[in-house]
Amino acid sequence: MAPKNQSKTIDGFIDLAMSEQMYCSSCQTYESREPDGVLRIQRKMPEVLKRLRVPKKYWERVASSLTCFSCGTPLNITCDVGTKTNEERREERRQYNLWSSWSKNYQWKFKEFAEHLEKYPYLGLAHALGKEIFKDIEHLAKHSIPQSSWFRGRRVENHTMQESKDLFPPDPKRVAIPEGRFNHFGQCVFYLSKTKEGAAQEVLSKDGGLAWVQEFKIGTISDIVDLSSGLINTPPKDISALRFGLGYTKALARPVERSDGWKPEYFVPRFLADCLKRVGVKGIIFRSPYHYSDNLVLFQYEDGDVTSVNEPSLFTIKKGQGPNSPFMNL
Repeated sequence: MAPKNQSKTIDGFIDLAMSEQMYCSSCQTYESREPDGVLRIQRKMPEVLKRLRVPKKYWERVASSLTCFSCGTPLNITCDVGTKTNEERREERRQYNLWSSWSKNYQWKFKEFAEHLEKYPYLGLAHALGKEIFKDIEHLAKHSIPQSSWFRGRRVENHTMQESKDLFPPDPKRVAIPEGRFNHFGQCVFYLSKTKEGAAQEVLSKDGGLAWVQEFKIGTISDIVDLSSGLINTPPKDISALRFGLGYTKALARPVERSDGWKPEYFVPRFLADCLKRVGVKGIIFRSPYHYSDNLVLFQYEDGDVTSVNEPSLFTIKKGQGPNSPFMNL
């Protein structure tokens, strides 16, 4: 069914047509899957404008105001254009409903829960959302990490050369381990990034600088929870609003000022980590607020699961380089 049009102005009809995100014939072939992975159907421009209930007297003016959503080529009334399929429109509505459900039912709860943990860091189960997370967390799917390369960084603070052994997590019996996003003070975990740049950005401030970066080979490790897919994959059909919020928003990835001694942004993810470790999860793949590549934190691993590759190398991050946050502002 065509959408209802309340706008009576030509500008309103132009905006409506732009929202269709039309593709020119060069960027779209008939019912074929393009490199962007989206299936679109080719239609005549008048057919599209008629479906949008644009008055015929405006067709030429509206069409000539449009450009290809991909390459920017000007369109006109004689063009064949690629438009979204019904399947894609249904998927957009489903994801919109998930965002709406998250915003309505959980976004404010996470804010309240974070404030609760700031007052009572070890009493997460005294809050309704803490109880819900504790109960729901065991249903998160567990995966195995295939053999792959990951990276760990360390800020260059003096002229001392770093060796591969220096980039492994320190011994908590000899070194005071600070709190992290998924570990309490004194807990030894292994933080890694999927790329060299990500590993460097994790240890450097927004002012940039130099970092030692070490490559590690990770063997196959089971019982890993992946909360990183929100930027590249569509949410599963059966995902709950709560699990959608954990993996597809920045609820667990609020940026912190590393120089501050007080880091309340870590309380919610640390509560989640405690819940996951209780049900046997060995690690989490997650998104960082500082770069676009995946991060990995390992809670448990055997001696042969992680091996260093060569010696660490220097990596430079320029001031202001990289995104502030890869997450949508929710």
